[in-house]
Amino acid sequence: MNGLFYDKHPLYKENFKKQMYYSVFDNLGTMLTNLYIVDLIIKDNISFEHYWKTYNNMFAKVRSNPDAYTIEKKMLRRLMKFVEKMYANILQGNVYEQVINSVKESIRGDFDKPDKFFKNKTFQEKYLEYLKWKADRV
Repeated sequence: MNGLFYDKHPLYKENFKKQMYYSVFDNLGTMLTNLYIVDLIIKDNISFEHYWKTYNNMFAKVRSNPDAYTIEKKMLRRLMKFVEKMYANILQGNVYEQVINSVKESIRGDFDKPDKFFKNKTFQEKYLEYLKWKADRV
């Protein structure tokens, strides 16, 4: 979002200067809310854990005899790696937390760089304007 608010960039001057960013910030909030709800659903649903154990049992059987399942060992490793990443990223119910932590790291990193993020005056003004608008609607 920092790039959209860089007032010296020609793209901002030509396309984004007169945009109302309220809907962008609202949609970002909606997206984060939805990720949080998905995390809650996954954490509260015992079936996901059961299915994960079932998949692990299936992978163990396939790993012990890949020729019987017509899968190459290389493809099996790639599939297992993908499924493990999916479990770590989604099925543990930590998507919202990972996104928030990533944003926090980005903000912390940007404080070391004087031309980024909250030190971007245009972004700061637009975001504060949005917060005031949202507070007035409450």
